[in-house]
Amino acid sequence: METVKQVIKKIKPNCQIGNKGKDRVVSEEESYNNWLEWTNKEIEEAKRKKMKQYFDISTFDPEIKQYTLNKFDSNEKNKNAFDETKNLILSYEERKLKNLGLMLIGNSGNGKTHLAKSLYNFLLEKGEMVVFYEWSDITSKIQNCYSGDSSLKEKIYKTLITVDWLIIDDLAVGKWSEDKEDIFLNIINPRINNKKLIIITLNDDSFLKLSDRVRSRLKQICIKAENRDIDRRGDKRLGLI
Repeated sequence: METVKQVIKKIKPNCQIGNKGKDRVVSEEESYNNWLEWTNKEIEEAKRKKMKQYFDISTFDPEIKQYTLNKFDSNEKNKNAFDETKNLILSYEERKLKNLGLMLIGNSGNGKTHLAKSLYNFLLEKGEMVVFYEWSDITSKIQNCYSGDSSLKEKIYKTLITVDWLIIDDLAVGKWSEDKEDIFLNIINPRINNKKLIIITLNDDSFLKLSDRVRSRLKQICIKAENRDIDRRGDKRLGLI
């Protein structure tokens, strides 16, 4: 078995450790504790920088912090989506090991985004590396790079591929094309290979646009949860609720 001194020297060769009599053990322990404190600070600083990088590239929503599961109006029609969101929160560590995310599907405007943003806030609070992105933002930013800044495109792809948790809101909203499918596959295939989790919201009509291979990949890494509630966003806008 290696001594503390050998371990410290292996990890941090330039670390100075005392080596005389009784003070040697105390000095080794102090050196180890100092090194451990320094290492933890370095790790936390690196994590903060990485999280800022992910935040900077996410879809910006100044009100995202207000979304929580407690504020979601659950009922029988959205019970499946609510329960599966809650299940992910309760077992997120286990889900990481299984690489099993969540696909929230249903009518437009019925709270799927609220659930996704609640998951984002929960994961962020737990110190997880997470990015929230609207699908339209992903495609527009990447497509805008085709004749311009390739380094920005690489940065976006790198973030979407490597972040531990990726949340994509409104997948396949608008026109679905071969180019957009390629963009999605360029993101999801490496994530599957590297066991990175994904959470997706999409409307019923958007799901029908997807090819069989895209649907197959989503089923491979996501639990499907349906939200059959009404369009509450539209009704609220019209003053009906």
